[in-house]
Amino acid sequence: MESVSRTTLLALLLLSPATGGAGQVEISAWAGPSLPFYSQSFRYQPPPVPPLPGFGVDQVGEFKFDASGGLSFGAGFAWQFAGTLGAELRVDSGAIDVTQEGARFRVNVRPPAPLPPVALDIETEGSIALGRLLPISLNLRYRGDGRVGLVASGGLSYLPGVDFTVSQELGLGAIGGISGIQIPTLPLEAGGRIEGFWGVNAGLGVRFRLSETVSANVEGRGFFFGEREIEWKVDRFPIRPELGEILRLQLDPIRFTPGFFQATAGLSVRF
Repeated sequence: MESVSRTTLLALLLLSPATGGAGQVEISAWAGPSLPFYSQSFRYQPPPVPPLPGFGVDQVGEFKFDASGGLSFGAGFAWQFAGTLGAELRVDSGAIDVTQEGARFRVNVRPPAPLPPVALDIETEGSIALGRLLPISLNLRYRGDGRVGLVASGGLSYLPGVDFTVSQELGLGAIGGISGIQIPTLPLEAGGRIEGFWGVNAGLGVRFRLSETVSANVEGRGFFFGEREIEWKVDRFPIRPELGEILRLQLDPIRFTPGFFQATAGLSVRF
């Protein structure tokens, strides 16, 4: 929170001449859909626990994290200090929904002859919770003249800390009899409160002047932030904790990238 406060204060100091010098002030608001960049797949091969004759377990495909977009909205304050050139302070709010596609485990049972082989598919479960992304950006801005004009801006962005929590169950292997097959699971957790990210943003749009002071705007903008590695943690695994740690290390860490693209429309008012 202190980093956000310092960033906002610096931005206000840079824009403060707008209140006392030449130039034009513009306030804008916008809304539209967002499209995230994050997606990740995981591969995991469960061992049999304990090994049983006639049983085999294989992962079919991968379990995946896929992000889908939601509604983005935001507001900005700009100062045109040199005709078409200006500075812009903006706050955006992007909704991203990360869903988990469970891995399917195929259990192959080979009973004694003359019984035929049997194959069962079992899918693991998991849940993911991700808070809204609220990047704060300070940009250099170009605003074209005329009734219809080009608008472009880009600069630094800071994304404050976000809540990103993951729980996932992984099958360990097949146990039980032919009439009652079970797959014990390894419960994993990851994430929590993730510290803030620094990044960049850039956008391009078109302005349609509706009057001397009011304009309609359409814009596409991308926010790009660094990758953050998040390690898995074993939770509540009383059966041989050392085995749980070995299995945890089979999984790659979560490589979370919170960047997203948004397409928005809105209004701006000049003073």
